[in-house]
Amino acid sequence: MINPLDGVLLRPHVDSSRLYGCCRRDGLNGPNLLCGRCDSEVGIEISDCWTEYDIRLSRSAVSESPHGRPTGVDVGTPEGPTSAETDGLQGR
Repeated sequence: MINPLDGVLLRPHVDSSRLYGCCRRDGLNGPNLLCGRCDSEVGIEISDCWTEYDIRLSRSAVSESPHGRPTGVDVGTPEGPTSAETDGLQGR
């Protein structure tokens, strides 16, 4: 979940049936946001007068680094990965 102001490069869905709501989008009709670069469905904007106001990204649309590339750092531990874990990541 992210603040709507952080939803850069997101745009409304081209299917107008996904954009229903009273005053804005209620998010009840499935993904209503597309990636501004590749047009993939990426999440749901919930911003109607009777709802909370946020963006909920689809798990499949999120990567830990730009373009889905490995970061080389294991976000689960402060030390990061061992060299054995990163040997196959060089040059990617």
